[in-house]
Amino acid sequence: MNENIFISIVIPNLNQGKFLSQCIDSILDQKFNSFEIIIIDSYSVDESDKIIKKYLKKIKKKLIYIRKKCGQAEAINYGFKIAKGKFLAFQAADDYYLKDAFNKFYSFSKKNNYANIIYGNIEFRNLKNKFLRPLNFNFVNSFSLSYEGMVVSNQSTIFKKTLLNKYGYILDMRQSFDLEFWLRLSEEKYFKLDTEKPVAVFRIHSRQKSKFYNFYDNTLRQIMLENYEKKSYFYFLSKNFLRSISRFCRFCIHLKKGQFKYIFLYFKKKNF
Repeated sequence: MNENIFISIVIPNLNQGKFLSQCIDSILDQKFNSFEIIIIDSYSVDESDKIIKKYLKKIKKKLIYIRKKCGQAEAINYGFKIAKGKFLAFQAADDYYLKDAFNKFYSFSKKNNYANIIYGNIEFRNLKNKFLRPLNFNFVNSFSLSYEGMVVSNQSTIFKKTLLNKYGYILDMRQSFDLEFWLRLSEEKYFKLDTEKPVAVFRIHSRQKSKFYNFYDNTLRQIMLENYEKKSYFYFLSKNFLRSISRFCRFCIHLKKGQFKYIFLYFKKKNF
């Protein structure tokens, strides 16, 4: 790891040429030099290769470009392994950072050098880049991640590379690998930036792989229940009963048909 590089941004790409330039430009426009961009392209058949090679000519020392036939999670892990930054981030090719995001992360990390995970707020925009609404994150731990889902976003989160040695890499899952990853890292404290202004954009459009709050399947739910409830959940329920019931109802809404029986049988078996 090169301490001279503050952050490595890994961007997996497959046929996202329509958005790719804005994603890369949002990094180059940060007025922050201590970064590297790692793009793992799974042999896109659109204009992605041409676009990336154009940037290679401009910022060859800042951009690593690899073509590798792989899934999204595998691409991100590959980028993590070759990254030289102290902090890591993975950004979707159709999303992007807002002005001064990296300066905010850098300044916060200098003031709080014990912070291993730093996150900020995001805002939603549509396909035409029209602002829709902001989304503020405030309560990030294993409970909120398990019962409310993505209460933190990879678009606006960075973490120290050293955490990979302790918690491992991203699981090769078709969906929800980011949620599962943040859950594993939730043994660490999540530190929020000292600003409510969004630092990144999550783009809403029909071609995106998943909707922001629709991340649940049987496998992931079982992982969450078996690994992240334990004593802290009982304490939270006993101290904040009404709020817990509300969150549990919201959690149930996300479940697919047929999963309720499994959930209640699990609670009964565990004497929850």
